[in-house]
Amino acid sequence: MNKTNMEAIAQKAGLSKNTVSVALRGMPGISPETRARILAIAQEMGYSYKKKAVEKRPRSQNLCIIVPTIAHDRQGFFAHIQLGIEQEARKNHFNMIFHSYEDDGRRFEMPLCVQEGLVSGIISVGRISEATAAAIRKTGLPFVMADHFLESAPGDCVLTDNIQGGDTATEYLIRMGHRDIGFFGDINAATSYCDRYIGFRRAMARHGLTVNESHCMTQKGLDEQLRSDHDISVEVMNKLGGLPTAFFCVNDAAAISLYRTLSELNLALPQDVSVMGFDDTEASELVSPALSTMHVHKELLGRRAFLRLLSCIREPQRVSEKLLLSADLVVRNSVRDLTGTRPE
Repeated sequence: MNKTNMEAIAQKAGLSKNTVSVALRGMPGISPETRARILAIAQEMGYSYKKKAVEKRPRSQNLCIIVPTIAHDRQGFFAHIQLGIEQEARKNHFNMIFHSYEDDGRRFEMPLCVQEGLVSGIISVGRISEATAAAIRKTGLPFVMADHFLESAPGDCVLTDNIQGGDTATEYLIRMGHRDIGFFGDINAATSYCDRYIGFRRAMARHGLTVNESHCMTQKGLDEQLRSDHDISVEVMNKLGGLPTAFFCVNDAAAISLYRTLSELNLALPQDVSVMGFDDTEASELVSPALSTMHVHKELLGRRAFLRLLSCIREPQRVSEKLLLSADLVVRNSVRDLTGTRPE
C-alpha cells in the first residue's frame, strides 16, 4: 500500500491534485516539463500509481481524413471508402476528424486538428495534388493515400489494380465478339483513369487488335461537357466518322454521361452500341439498360488504408507500401453479345 498519496505529491509540487492525476495517468493537457517534475517527485516519495481496470482500456486516438470537395460528386463512391475507414477505426479505438478542402492548385491549408497536434495520422481519400501531399508529409505524421498514387512522390497507398481492371473489362468485351472498341473519359483527371486506359490498350494488343484512335475520346473535361451541352455532344459524336461497336468508359459516371449522348442521337443500347463502365456505383444498377462494369471493393479499400496507417503509427521506420486490390467483372445488360453465344 502506498504511504504517499496524490494529495501529498500535489502539495509538495505546489500544484492541484487534478494536475498530478493527469500526469500520473499519462493523459494529455499538461506540459512535458510539468509532467516530468510530477513524476520525479512521485518517484522520490516512493509513490507507485496503479491504474484502475477502467483506465486500462485502450484510449481513443484521433485520425484526420482529408477529402477534396470534388470527390463528393462521385455518386457515393468515396462515401463507401470512408465507411470502411470508419469501421476499422472504431474497432481500434480511433476517432475520425473529417476535413474537406478545395484542391485547386492554391496553397493547401493544413487542418487545425493537425496544426494543434491532435491527430496520430492522416488518410487522404481520392485524388490529391503533389503539392498537397508534400505539405502533409512535412508534418512528419504517418500518411496513407486511399484510392490514389503519385508516381513522382511514392508513399504509402491503397488502391484498386486499375491496369488489371481495365484489362479484364476489355477482355470481356473482346470475348463478347467486339473488335472495334472505343475508350471514353478524361484519362488525365486521375492516375487510376490513366491506368484503366493502359489496361484497355494492353488487352487490345494481346489480341492483335488495332485501337482506332478516333474512337478514343480521352480529352480533359469531355464527359462534363457532354453532360451539360447537347450541341457539343452531338458535334463530338458526328466527328467520329462512325461508331465503334462498344465503348469502355473510364468510370460509371462517364458511362452514364455517354448513355445520355447516345440516346440524344437516337441510338439504342446495347443494340447499336455497347457500353462498359468501371466502379460499380449504385447508379450503375439504376440506369436502363443496367450497366456492365467493374466492381471496386470500396469499403475494403478503406479498411486496408486504415490498417496500413495503423502499421505506420506502430512502426515509424517501416518501408512504404503500395497495396493493390483486384477489381471484379459485373455482367449486366449494357453489352451486346456479337458471338451468337453468351460465354458461361
